Amino acid sequence: MLVASRRAVKLLVQVEESGGGKYNAMIDVAASATGQEVSLSYADMVADKNASDANGKLDVHEIKQLVIADLTAMAGAASGEENVLKIGAVRSMPLR
Repeated sequence: MLVASRRAVKLLVQVEESGGGKYNAMIDVAASATGQEVSLSYADMVADKNASDANGKLDVHEIKQLVIADLTAMAGAASGEENVLKIGAVRSMPLR
């Protein structure tokens, strides 16, 4: 996905399986008007400690939801200043 941000931010990327399992990854995005291409591997995603998964592994075919949260804004690190965050097309590539 292409991500552009007026200020440097930390994003949480979370996928949720239909059975309730959740898996997370963090992305650091540098300040850039033109943006940067970001890619994650499902293998890099870590089980969320607040969710349970019957088999304890991410099953890509069971993903029902994708969440992208700006943790920097949630933590109030922007000191009340506005930021502009743009996220381009998000694609899921097949496992090899």
